[in-house]
Amino acid sequence: MAAAGVIVTGGCETVEFGGATGVSVDATGAPVAVLAICEGNIDGLELYSGEGDNTVTHGDWQRRIPASGFATVELARPADGWTSSQRLGELKAGETYGLFGGTRDNRWATAHVTFTLESLARLRPGEVLRQAYDETSDRDRDVITSVEEFRGEVC
Repeated sequence: MAAAGVIVTGGCETVEFGGATGVSVDATGAPVAVLAICEGNIDGLELYSGEGDNTVTHGDWQRRIPASGFATVELARPADGWTSSQRLGELKAGETYGLFGGTRDNRWATAHVTFTLESLARLRPGEVLRQAYDETSDRDRDVITSVEEFRGEVC
């Protein structure tokens, strides 16, 4: 699966996907963003729920020097140049969350990943949840891989 080169249009802006977002967990079960950046770079992350006018942002993280290649971000304890203006709040059972990376100038983005607390609970550290399109069902389906497989499959 190659994530680069897909174009998304929203409103008046066109953003090119340069990679994909996955989610993992740390040793305590807290969420960790996993970014495979195939083209361009990423200087921000957003965690949200809902859709359209009902979208709620639950967290955003920035990086002064954009990340490229591969990056992980512990959402509760960002490090390695990542910062957040707010502390990650408590995630709610039954709620579906989306997570994606992007740039301040909307030049690049990573395809988002969706997850619930229940799907995070099934992950072990080193495993990455992402979605992949299934032609048979014409829907995205959850795929769990190792970090190494995620890096190799996406770019």
